[in-house]
Parts: sequence; C-alpha cells; structure tokens
Amino acid sequence: LVKIPHVQMGWPYDSMMRFHTYYKHKEKLAQMDYLFAIDADMLFNAEIGDEILGERVGVRHPQFLFERGIYETSPLSTACIHRSEGKFYFAGGFYGGTREEFFKLLRSTIQSIDTDLARGFVAVFNDESHLNRYFIDNPPTIALSPAYCHFENWKSPYTKKILALDKVCAQTRRAAWLNPLEYYI
Repeated sequence: LVKIPHVQMGWPYDSMMRFHTYYKHKEKLAQMDYLFAIDADMLFNAEIGDEILGERVGVRHPQFLFERGIYETSPLSTACIHRSEGKFYFAGGFYGGTREEFFKLLRSTIQSIDTDLARGFVAVFNDESHLNRYFIDNPPTIALSPAYCHFENWKSPYTKKILALDKVCAQTRRAAWLNPLEYYI
C-alpha cells in the first residue's frame, strides 16, 4: 500500500486531477508490478484476489450496468464519445492494471484533461469521462463486475466486494466550483 498525498483543490479538481497526482509521484509507484487507484470513500468488504490482475482493469459502473451510461458528448471535450461508441460504462472509483499500462493511462488522461482545461472545458463526469474515453480507445483486458465498486445501500445480485460508501455531496465537495480557465492558469 502506497499512500499519495493530495492537496485539496475543490470540486471537481480533487477528483479530476487525481491522474496528475499519481503521475507526479510515479517514482514511489515504479517498483510495483500492478497499480490500482481507488476512491478514498471505498470500503473493502470481501476478499479480493488475483481475479483483478490484468493489463488494464476497469469496473462496470453499477448504475449503468444494463444501459450505455452517460458519456461526455460535447465535441469541445477530448473525452467526447460518439453515440456509435461505447458499450460499457466504467466507474472511476476503482481501476488499474500493470505498472506500464497504468502509467500509459495516466499520461493519456492527463493530456486530455489539460487540453480540455486550456479550452475552458470540464467534462460532464470529470475524471470518469476521461477514463471512459481511454477505455474505449484501449479496452480493459479485465472488466470487473459492479461487485468491485458497489453502492453501499443498493440491492443487486452481486457480492459487495468493494463498497462505495454513501456520502453527502455537500460534505465532500466543500470548495466552490472554479472556472476551468482560472484553474488552468
């Protein structure tokens, strides 16, 4: 377990800039064979084994299991996904893979997010929008079930291996929304 320090930047940057934070500390992660990112408000509820080990690992989003999901559709965003693209929607709360593939994901999403910010644009679901664009271009070699990012109080047929704990958005998003151009500058 390697903990990476993260300076609070306000919503949506605390979430969206996580790729930058991981990459900034890549020397701490360089000795790992596999790297996984997980939201801070997640709880391991069951044993997790080798089933998660793959080159690129994504988790099917529990809210969009039987539908396409809400992708970014604005052509102003590098995360834009055309309606003919995208079969599965992946959760931003848990993803990973081999060290090489994780760093490749980070470099790609950082470039996309920085391009959007320079244009004054924030994708509809911030980091998750860019993650889904990446997974369309580079499909996960392992697509885990929603059991690995299961909403705490939702009923489903899946074993709740990793819980996304219920939270009050106002508590987790305390800082005001910043203009993307102001943030980028």
